[in-house]
Amino acid sequence: MDPLTHAALGASICALVAPRERRRLALLLGAAVAVLPDLDYVALMMEPDPVMQVTRHRSATHSLLVLPIAGALLWWLAGLRWRAVREASWRWLAAIELALLSHPLLDSATVYGTQLFWPIERPPVMLGNIFIIDPAFTVPLLLGALLAWRGAPRIGAGTRPLAFGLAVAAAYFSWTLLAQHQLEGAVRAELESRHLKNSNVLVTPSPLNSVLWRVLVSDDEGYASGYYSYWWHEGRLALQPAAREVALERELREDPSVRRLDWFTRGYGAIAEDAQHRIVYTDLRMALEPDYTFRYVVADRKDGRLVPRQPPEQLPWPEVSREKLATLWRRIFAPG
Repeated sequence: MDPLTHAALGASICALVAPRERRRLALLLGAAVAVLPDLDYVALMMEPDPVMQVTRHRSATHSLLVLPIAGALLWWLAGLRWRAVREASWRWLAAIELALLSHPLLDSATVYGTQLFWPIERPPVMLGNIFIIDPAFTVPLLLGALLAWRGAPRIGAGTRPLAFGLAVAAAYFSWTLLAQHQLEGAVRAELESRHLKNSNVLVTPSPLNSVLWRVLVSDDEGYASGYYSYWWHEGRLALQPAAREVALERELREDPSVRRLDWFTRGYGAIAEDAQHRIVYTDLRMALEPDYTFRYVVADRKDGRLVPRQPPEQLPWPEVSREKLATLWRRIFAPG
């Protein structure tokens, strides 16, 4: 999720758990602690391999096996600085730990995924039920935190706004899980009726909302994607198919970068040769059709041979224009 959402969630949790008479301190500490895990991205900017850069993000600093230790250290440091922390040490420990752990747990709800159990080599956890920026989730938390800050001079003031903001955000989060589960069940039933029940299915919300959802279906022969809106959808799900370059994927299967990307995407990737004879790996999970966010040149075809790129080249992110956002808005309310 975006830093503002992490900060608002961490501030809300910390301010509710910590002593009420130090609410502003709790809001500041909770917000600061909750954004700390993303500092790994600063260190990763020095990584020359873009594949390792993107796949190492949300690993050590997002691990449930590492963060409790980091939280205890932050609590100890806070106690050295503020007497209020020392006077109610256990409540502050709980507040800081919960604010810190809220970061990776929330990140795991996005389709990018989070390595919650690093250093155990498991694929990233990706529930994919919420987009990385969703105002409907963030705004209630932010309003609750701001109202709590405003009322903080009065001891105990701000509890209701904080609790209400968290309750609204939790209700919205629950809705996204329910909407995703219902749609995934409908898609699997549709695939079974077409005798395609062994396909992999990924259902994720489109940017900035949870009304319009993107459906991705993938198997060894190809993949297909389409949109479903809870506003307008009727009848069968329309998916746009694309064939895989099976021979090319098989030839590059053992390439280290391809293997790493397959692990990172949990198999929702595709390899194709473009007009410039570049071999491009596309992460199919993150897209505003027909554009994809993460694409990597992993090899080139020269004189009929495949020559791996070391390191691979990450292609530029697609431009987000007003026209594309307008198309997304139209898709929410009407097919097309």
